Amino acid sequence: MTPTPGNEPPRPTAKPVGLGLAVIGSELVAFTLAGVAIDYFAGTRGGFTVGFMMLGLVAAVLLTVRLLKGKSRDAGR
Repeated sequence: MTPTPGNEPPRPTAKPVGLGLAVIGSELVAFTLAGVAIDYFAGTRGGFTVGFMMLGLVAAVLLTVRLLKGKSRDAGR
């Protein structure tokens, strides 16, 4: 059955963001692990971990905003 102009199936409006959410989570984990590693090798008590967690949160928020706006790094090229 071919769709007629009045009988077309609805098109999905949401973009798949599953991979984007995985990248956002990995940003947080990567920054946190980097902070833990620096604290371990430098012998500090957690300052780098907290600092890198905050940087990871900022990076995740910026990535989320970019993902929701539909822009990517390669969009301007």
